[in-house]
Amino acid sequence: MNKLILILSMGLAFSTVGCIKGPQGDAGVPGPAGTSVSVQDIQATSGKIVSTINCDGQLPATGYASIDSAGIGVEYNAILTASGDVYATATIYDSGYQAASTSFYAAGQNGASDAKVLVTADYYGASNGGLWKVSLNRETLETKVVYDDSNLPSNLNWTFASTACTVKNW
Repeated sequence: MNKLILILSMGLAFSTVGCIKGPQGDAGVPGPAGTSVSVQDIQATSGKIVSTINCDGQLPATGYASIDSAGIGVEYNAILTASGDVYATATIYDSGYQAASTSFYAAGQNGASDAKVLVTADYYGASNGGLWKVSLNRETLETKVVYDDSNLPSNLNWTFASTACTVKNW
């Protein structure tokens, strides 16, 4: 009886493998003619990288020993595309630790002009998630760094001059 069930099951399996095709349908209505686009037009609106910016520097003294003794450095990188999109990274580092983050901004998106990146790295008091906000004014090439920590009486602010930045246009 088991052999019969196996043979019947195999027969059913093989009978459903093939498909029956019907006749070819009528041709559809042709679509409208496409527009002519040049390679330059495509590149101007694409994700092609047109510029990279790297800014890097050491933070000056703050008056807070745990921050000052760490020798904290900040690095900011932005990649600009032909379409105006921005890809930005920021890294907070010292001799034994680093934390980094990335932000993406579409052209025209709120925040794309300075492409702020948020990095969590706590350097003061209790480890409760100190937040670094790093951004770049692409016109002046000044890098703005803000450290927000609930253990501090107020945010700490630094600005790196344009000399801390290197720009490469493609």
